[in-house]
Amino acid sequence: MKRPFWVEVGMIGVKSRSTALVWFYLSLSLIIIAPIAVFTGLTIFKNAPLFPAIGRSLLGAVIAALTVLWYWFCIKWMDENRAWTQ
Repeated sequence: MKRPFWVEVGMIGVKSRSTALVWFYLSLSLIIIAPIAVFTGLTIFKNAPLFPAIGRSLLGAVIAALTVLWYWFCIKWMDENRAWTQ
C-alpha cells in the first residue's frame, strides 16, 4: 500500500519499527530538554528578561510535542497498514 505524504515525510530513512520508536523516544525527551536548554541559554548567556524566556521555552516544548505526535501518528498508520519492511 502506498503511504500518504505525511507518513512518507515522517518516516524518511526509517526502515523498521524499532528505528521509528528510537526517533519517537528521542523526540519525547526533547519535550523536557528543549525548554530547559532554551530557558537557560536565554537567561544566562543572553541576559533575556524572565517572561519572554519562559514564553520561548514553552514554544520549544510545543514544537517538540508536535513532532512526538507526528511520529506517533506515523507509527500508528504504519502498524495499522502493515507497511513495515521485514
